[in-house]
Amino acid sequence: MNPSWLARLTQQGKNLLGGGRARRTAMRQAEILYARAVAQSRLPTLYTVHGIPDTHDGRLEAIQLHVILLLRRLQRGAPEQQAVGQALFDVLFRDVDNSLREGGVGDLSVGKWIKKIARQFYARAAAVEAALETRDRATLGEVLTDNVYAGNVAPERVAGLVDYLLDLDAQLATAATGAATGNDPVEALHFPGPTARQPGSIAVTAPATGSTAIQTTPRGGRVPGAPNEGRAP
Repeated sequence: MNPSWLARLTQQGKNLLGGGRARRTAMRQAEILYARAVAQSRLPTLYTVHGIPDTHDGRLEAIQLHVILLLRRLQRGAPEQQAVGQALFDVLFRDVDNSLREGGVGDLSVGKWIKKIARQFYARAAAVEAALETRDRATLGEVLTDNVYAGNVAPERVAGLVDYLLDLDAQLATAATGAATGNDPVEALHFPGPTARQPGSIAVTAPATGSTAIQTTPRGGRVPGAPNEGRAP
């Protein structure tokens, strides 16, 4: 396992992005990649064949898995690609922030929820990274069973999702190392699924034109990972 990319993402934060034009470029590229992750996460087979729950929480889990796959490649690249990886993380949590507010969480509680969800994301990313790095099917299956399926899933469905993630990770690795497009990850990193739509939506409800926000829960609905009443921990 090489945990350096996750440690770097955790420790360096926004310092990696810099400012001005470089930051705007990284954010633009990250938004495109994030839209691709959202589009890929809505593949019907992920839900009908592999059994990811077709709920707000299940869709968020699917998006996070695809973001982790992209981060694995971006954070192993040149500094410009690492900056896009940090921006991708920021785009994900910007949209989580928006969804929490749309779900009825107040301003004073949003920060607590973001910290909780970020801790869960880092823990999940570390576990998935370790399993992908060694192609450990059993460990990856355990991580998915606990996090994606909450322990309630048939073994064959977990096995199918394990195969899917391992194959997709290998394809992204080939794209990242074989691309002859300099440091532009938008040109190099593509999922083999549907054409990415702008903007993406976990709930498959398009926001207003020009918005990159996604909705993980309807207004008044359940906040991902939160009690139904939406109170902060």
